[in-house]
Amino acid sequence: LVTYRFTSLSPTILNCQVLDPHNETRFWVVTEGGVPSCTLLKNPMGAKVALINWQTAPPQIDLPGLVTRQPAAQWLCLTPDRGSRHMAFSGICYFWTPLGRDLHLYTLGNPVFLARISKAQDHVVLEFTPRALQLGLFEVVILSTILLQSGRRIE
Repeated sequence: LVTYRFTSLSPTILNCQVLDPHNETRFWVVTEGGVPSCTLLKNPMGAKVALINWQTAPPQIDLPGLVTRQPAAQWLCLTPDRGSRHMAFSGICYFWTPLGRDLHLYTLGNPVFLARISKAQDHVVLEFTPRALQLGLFEVVILSTILLQSGRRIE
């Protein structure tokens, strides 16, 4: 598994640093203002990679070139039993489901494990399989981790 860590939570994942397996900064997560109105995912040069607009109800997400602007609740929609969240990307359906204290990402239908989110006291760990990276899920899973670990309602 390839491991990324969301560290320097200030005080939550909505303001943090994302470190790659070599302990180098891959992204910054920056939320502007005291009341979260907009969370940006920025690369190390400061360019915007993704956006979560908390001012709308439900919040809107935008991941240019990968996921068009849409409600977060539409992109990460709850299953009817409210136990998992479906996510579509590039014509493939995936689902996030809890397993113990972690969240696991699988393909829908014939489930194949792709990623895991786990929370430690002072950081969040995101682990990818090589298959997840081959499917182009890197930024998509980073953004969904921020949403799922934000502690905010996305409906």
